[in-house]
Amino acid sequence: MALTKVQADGINLADTFAFTGTTSGLVGGLTYNGGTTLGNLRIQTGTVTTAASSAIDAGTTDGTSARYYNITTVSLTGFASAPTVFATIQGAYHESVASPINSISSSSAQIYARAHRTAAIENVTIHYIAIGQAS
Repeated sequence: MALTKVQADGINLADTFAFTGTTSGLVGGLTYNGGTTLGNLRIQTGTVTTAASSAIDAGTTDGTSARYYNITTVSLTGFASAPTVFATIQGAYHESVASPINSISSSSAQIYARAHRTAAIENVTIHYIAIGQAS
C-alpha cells in the first residue's frame, strides 16, 4: 500500500468521502426471509405473524394469574442440521415472550409465544434469526 502524506491545509475535514466506485470479492449479504451463507455458516433472518388465537395453560382470566400461549412455525432453508434460533415479539406488552423451545430442525422451528394477556401474543410480529451450519 502506498503512503500518502497530506498537509493540514490540503484536505477538507468536513468531506464525507462518499464512495462512488465498485467493489469485488465481498462475501454474502443479509436479506430478510432469505438468508445468507458465509462459508460453512448459514444465517437466516425474518419475521412471522402469530396466530389470531391462543391457548391457556394456567389461570382463568387475563392478568397475572393467566398464562396464554401459541405456537408459530417458521420455515428454514439451507441448514445442514438444526440451527440455533433466537426470537423476539414486537408488541406493546412487556410481559410477552417468544422462545424457540419447541421442535427445531434443519427445515423448521416452532416459536412458542407466551404472555398473561391474549392481546400480547395474538396477531403480533415475531422477529427471528437462525444461525447454524450450512448444508
